[in-house]
Amino acid sequence: MVTPHGPRPAQPRTGPDDGPWWQRAACIGAPSELFVGNRSALLAMGAEVCSTCPVREPCARWAARMPQPYKVNVVAGGRVIVGY
Repeated sequence: MVTPHGPRPAQPRTGPDDGPWWQRAACIGAPSELFVGNRSALLAMGAEVCSTCPVREPCARWAARMPQPYKVNVVAGGRVIVGY
């Protein structure tokens, strides 16, 4: 899966200064289908992953800056963003 800054590393980093925020995300290594798509059950599972994430706030700020077409049926920053 591609992150805001390129391909995701295989494992999350844990230190507060251990690289960019997205490298510490709880979603590292999780299937992308949990975070993008039209299946509400999978998006709910993605939101559960987000609920334990230490970087929800920077992720939410990143998601807020995404262009509108990319804000449809995604999980980011601990929220499910459903488009129309």
